[in-house]
Amino acid sequence: MTQLVLFCFAVLWPVPPDNQVHPLGNNWGEFQDYGSGAYFHNGIDILTPDTSGVEVRAVAPGWVKAWGTIQAELHYRIAVCDSPLTFTGRAEGWLYAHIDPDRYHKNLGDPVATGEVIGYLVAWPVDSSFDHIHFARISDTGATWQRFPSPTWWFVKNPLLDL
Repeated sequence: MTQLVLFCFAVLWPVPPDNQVHPLGNNWGEFQDYGSGAYFHNGIDILTPDTSGVEVRAVAPGWVKAWGTIQAELHYRIAVCDSPLTFTGRAEGWLYAHIDPDRYHKNLGDPVATGEVIGYLVAWPVDSSFDHIHFARISDTGATWQRFPSPTWWFVKNPLLDL
């Protein structure tokens, strides 16, 4: 008897190739302590073989509601909301972190299409075997979510449930 296995991806992976499984470095809810305080990891770290030129692609359509950094050049992030900029209530979106600020990237207010390049990953200097994108499902309020360096968005769901 021949078996057929189908994979149905609800959304695309944010880094290529978008049609196959990717290894994870850190997972949703994983306990971490790198010396500056313990916390639970609030997203997934999708490993890439090399960040040099790795595109970050939108997994769903929306509008850029945040572009900025929480710390330094390694921690720039883009938040793409499912709702238009005119909507100021609580809405969900996707967070893409470790975007290279010196390369092309989408900016605050830009519309985004599924699969569109929204930026490029920054090279991770701490451990070259850990080049990755930090990816999360978030929620916030307001026409924009520009509250850096201390954003107020909620981390609402493990993004693996949608991949």
